[in-house]
Amino acid sequence: MTQGKLKLRTVVFLYFSGLFSAALLSLIAGMAAIPEDIAVFINYGATQLGFLVPTVIFWRVSRAKFTEIMPLSQPKVKAFLLAPVVAVAAFMQNLLLQQGVGELWSMAGVSAGTSIPDLGVPLNSVLAIIFVAVLPAFSEEFLFRGIFCNSNYKSAYFMLIYSSVVFAIGHLSPVQAVHQFILGMILMYLVYATGTLWYSVAIHFMNNILALYLPYIPGYAELLNFAGTGAWALPLMTVIGAAALYPALYALVGFHRGRLTPKAGILHTLFKKGEEGWYVLRKKAGAIPESFAEGVEGGAPLSSDVADRAGEVKAENTPSAEKPPAEQYSAEKPFPEKAGTVLPPEETFREKAFAIALIVVLVAASVLNVILEAAE
Repeated sequence: MTQGKLKLRTVVFLYFSGLFSAALLSLIAGMAAIPEDIAVFINYGATQLGFLVPTVIFWRVSRAKFTEIMPLSQPKVKAFLLAPVVAVAAFMQNLLLQQGVGELWSMAGVSAGTSIPDLGVPLNSVLAIIFVAVLPAFSEEFLFRGIFCNSNYKSAYFMLIYSSVVFAIGHLSPVQAVHQFILGMILMYLVYATGTLWYSVAIHFMNNILALYLPYIPGYAELLNFAGTGAWALPLMTVIGAAALYPALYALVGFHRGRLTPKAGILHTLFKKGEEGWYVLRKKAGAIPESFAEGVEGGAPLSSDVADRAGEVKAENTPSAEKPPAEQYSAEKPFPEKAGTVLPPEETFREKAFAIALIVVLVAASVLNVILEAAE
């Protein structure tokens, strides 16, 4: 599959179905007569279950196997072993920015959001791992990376940026927006470069675990204190994190592809526009019905390095002349080179309007969330 088949408006509608479901389930969970600590985790879980709704809708309406609508090609063991390195390095790199932005917002009276109950209590710790670490790693990756990479709007480059913006402000917390955007870029880059969600799911899970349990390490709070140790420790951690992160990303992508090349680097991926190879071509042509996913397929002609991402793909036994054009590929050139169709002006405007509308709604929801928290 060279590019997704979903119109951007369909992606937006799916996302709104997730927001509505999350709000509804959270409201229902809030009515339950349960202890306050447990209620916090149940609320988290209800929200994340709501975020799974768009994935389920997409899967059921597509009438295809789940692995045909999501980038879930098998990860490589050697590459997967680098996921913890990427998670820790990204956390270290973003920590200064996270704390700095948090300090600025705290001056305006805006908090980071709901606090997590004491994880020293065994039950709280178990619930935190399930509802705050594991469940979001799957639900948010399937939504923000899986569904968004199925959009056929513009290019992979556009969706890399746009999905990261939605991921950042979709948490409805201005305190988290900046570092969540950077994390979203890293995770979407990995999906784009490797063709699988499994690395991003693992890194997302580890990031959540770090956020949950690092505060319980003695001396960690002092590291975050700008008036004390944090004045030099946070910048040092940022430098060390960045120095480890980008080589680790490069190595992870290279190990997944089977070789290390300059084209595996994040800068090459981010700034090489027009390369639409989201993931290895494993999907049947027409797996998603046109009634659900109309619009243009394809994109700009693919450059040679896109083929590097598909080392596992073998040519099918059926002669290419007997295949529809969308399935004509070989082991050497696994992605069909197919020029994209230009959307008519009114269609382009409509897609842009939906893209902008989603951002506006999320910003408004974030502002409302801040106002409600301040009123409590």
